[in-house]
Amino acid sequence: MSEVHEHLEQAEHAQHAAHAPFDRRVAVSMAIIAAVLAGVAMVGHRTHNQTLLYQTEAGNKKVEASNMWSQYQAKRLRQASNDNTILLLNLLSGKAGKDEEQQKQLAKLAAKNKEYGDENQGELGEIAVKAKKTEAESKTADHKAHHSHLQADWLDLAHLAVELGLVVCSISLLTKKKSFWIGGILSTVVGIALVCWGMTLPEEHSKEPNVVQEASH
Repeated sequence: MSEVHEHLEQAEHAQHAAHAPFDRRVAVSMAIIAAVLAGVAMVGHRTHNQTLLYQTEAGNKKVEASNMWSQYQAKRLRQASNDNTILLLNLLSGKAGKDEEQQKQLAKLAAKNKEYGDENQGELGEIAVKAKKTEAESKTADHKAHHSHLQADWLDLAHLAVELGLVVCSISLLTKKKSFWIGGILSTVVGIALVCWGMTLPEEHSKEPNVVQEASH
């Protein structure tokens, strides 16, 4: 933003120093362009910050989903271990007879495995749904970050065009050539058009909403 303040001061000094009608018009134009430049810089900085926020959100969601899948896998392993234990106890009971303690252990393991369920129901089902939903949210945040980054690129070009317009107008003060003044104004207009295009850049529709909807079922 320091560069913007310098341009504003430059335009203000030029306006004070101008005496001829042409110089006054150029000085006023430079003051307006400097104000536009300040606005473009502010919007550009905010867009870059928004991109970083989306990227951070996407990263956090990816870590959260990864932790959920790790929990899911741990419960699946525990379920498989319980199945093996149940099978072993059944084999032992077949040889040595079924005692009360074995029956309690079998019932406990069977009940626990029923709580675990599978990918579509029980604890495992709940974890799988949450993990898929979080993955979908991560993809959505990635998509928003990409779109915001594209907007920031256009705003950077707009900033360059407006700043170039200010420089060209200042050259017109030194050379007293109207062509430089008009060129500076046209460059500023191009910059404003780039801002409008960047801020209204259409966001490509992705499949994230469908993924979220599927994960919720």
